[in-house]
Amino acid sequence: MSPFIRAALTVCILFSILATSTVLSRETSIIFLPSHIEAPDGRVSLFADYGSLQGDGRVPVYLVNKSAQDLVLNTQDGDIYLKLQFKDSDGNWVRAQPHGYSWCGNSYTKRTVPAGHYLLVSGYQPINGVVHTVRYRLYSQDIEVVSNAGDGVIAELDIQRASSDVMSIREGAFDYVSEVALSDLPVENKMDHMRDLREMAIWELASGRFDPEESRQVMLRVRERSPEMTKTVDGAIQMLDRNLAESHADSA
Repeated sequence: MSPFIRAALTVCILFSILATSTVLSRETSIIFLPSHIEAPDGRVSLFADYGSLQGDGRVPVYLVNKSAQDLVLNTQDGDIYLKLQFKDSDGNWVRAQPHGYSWCGNSYTKRTVPAGHYLLVSGYQPINGVVHTVRYRLYSQDIEVVSNAGDGVIAELDIQRASSDVMSIREGAFDYVSEVALSDLPVENKMDHMRDLREMAIWELASGRFDPEESRQVMLRVRERSPEMTKTVDGAIQMLDRNLAESHADSA
């Protein structure tokens, strides 16, 4: 084994050991769910207990699976991608918690919450900030779940960083992703190793989330405007074409 690979594996192991998990409990039967936690029957739900803050100001959030199916979650170093949101002046819910992705493949695993069980999760709040109407939402999952709203704390710096991290691309609307891809200058991401969001936006256009032809036209414009991105654009277009061909074969 080369020294580089050995060092990379060591760092991956350290990440997995030292990572701070947002999950505070193992999967627990709902018969032990505190009586004041509201969890509708027949579905997966989140309940943020704003009246029971932890010592560090975080909010206990209960992820309750009262559906008939086991819930399989994507995780990163134990993080189930539970993120703080706030309601802006236009009534829109905006993520107020940035996210940094790990470059280590060992960071990404699955976690199962069996039917009839719940997890207790630590909901982020900044130490310093302003009081606002907030809630929590699961990101990067096959299911979309949001919590009840309540009074919480948000920080302007968190909101700024969340607006320009990789998650903003992976979860963003077509217009936003296209705007980033078409930027003349690098769009800096300060949260992790993926520094230029333009490249991430180009690959997101090829992901299949958006209309294929509209995505292709944007990528062709990127190649015309930013020759230094040609290699990335060509690879993304190839991926888009390959995904389309596989989709057509499956539907035939």
